[in-house]
Amino acid sequence: MGEIQALALPRVSRDGITDALRQEVGLGWNEVAHVTATTTLARAIQDDGVAALPLATLLDLAILPGLPGEMSLPPQLRGPGDIAGPVPGQGA
Repeated sequence: MGEIQALALPRVSRDGITDALRQEVGLGWNEVAHVTATTTLARAIQDDGVAALPLATLLDLAILPGLPGEMSLPPQLRGPGDIAGPVPGQGA
């Protein structure tokens, strides 16, 4: 995984994000994976052919493996670097 940075912006528009990326990290719009506050914004960015994921999805991926029983993310859907790790008493 590459470097992770967060940029706080006064407005959320393609121009605002593009300008901030160039000024703050020296990268272009399509050179980064965007993590957005909303699913709608992530879809709009994806429609432009750029990698984007809503923050809620990242939270789900971090939290679901640690939930009990049927609420847990099934082991076959977990990545090799499972964030939460095995749940004590439930095995891998």
